[in-house]
Order: sequence, then structure tokens, then C-alpha cells
Amino acid sequence: SEEMTSEQKIQAFYDSEQNAKIEWFWDAGFYVTLGDEINGWGTMENFRTFEEVEMYLYNTSNPKKPRAPL
Repeated sequence: SEEMTSEQKIQAFYDSEQNAKIEWFWDAGFYVTLGDEINGWGTMENFRTFEEVEMYLYNTSNPKKPRAPL
């Protein structure tokens, strides 16, 4: 099985029609929150690398096919 590219992982999340916000500040890592201002926000998650963010969003968009975190 061929590994997905970063673009494919983010596109899969986008195609799932979910909303999210990604923020970062200095060396505090990446903060990801699912949801939006209209429908409400979910729990904020913190990741050290953007690769972890990609896998989190991909797994969220594809709950039937989760992949182990890297």
C-alpha cells in the first residue's frame, strides 16, 4: 500500500466536510480544534509536529480506517 502524501491527508479531511482550526505559537506545538464558530468547538488537541496533525485529521476524517500515529 502506497503512503499518502501530506496533501492527500489534508484533502481527505476537507472532503469529509468537517471543520477544524489549526493554530501554533512559537514552540508550543500545533493546536487543533474540531468544529467551528457556528456549530461549536470540540476539544483542543496539541501536537508537537505537523505530521501528527495530518494523521489526527486523517484519522478523524476516516474513522473506519484509522492508522497508527507515527
